[in-house]
Amino acid sequence: LVGPSGSGKSTVISLLERFYDPPSGIIKLDNYEVKCLPMVELREQIALVGQEPVLFGGTIRENILLGVENKSNEDVIEACEMANARQFIEAMPNVSRAAYASLNIALLNFFLLSKRRFYVIDIGDRNRPNFD
Repeated sequence: LVGPSGSGKSTVISLLERFYDPPSGIIKLDNYEVKCLPMVELREQIALVGQEPVLFGGTIRENILLGVENKSNEDVIEACEMANARQFIEAMPNVSRAAYASLNIALLNFFLLSKRRFYVIDIGDRNRPNFD
C-alpha cells in the first residue's frame, strides 16, 4: 500500500491482519471474510512489513531466514539475486547489525523465500522509493 501520510495505509493493514475488527462493515481478503478465518491461518498467509520494520540481532542471512523453514544456501543466494541485492550483501562485513538499507533487502528476500499467499508492505512517504 502506498499513499500519503495519514491516508489510512496502516489502518487497512491492521484490519486485514485482524489486529482489531471494524466497528461496521466486512473486510474480505481473496473473497473470504477475514473475521471468519482462524487467526493463525490468516496470519500464516500474509507476509507483512510495517513502516518501521525490525532487524533482529544476527547476520543478514539469519534475518532473511527468520520464520522460513527448509531453505538452503542456494535458495538464499537465489533470492538475493532476484532482489538485485547479492553484491550489496556480499560487500558488507559480517556484522551483528546491518544498515537500514540491508534491512529492507533482508525483508524483501524473506518475502521471496516465504512463499506466502499475500505480501503487504506499508510504505510511508519517507521510505517510498522513487520509481520515476
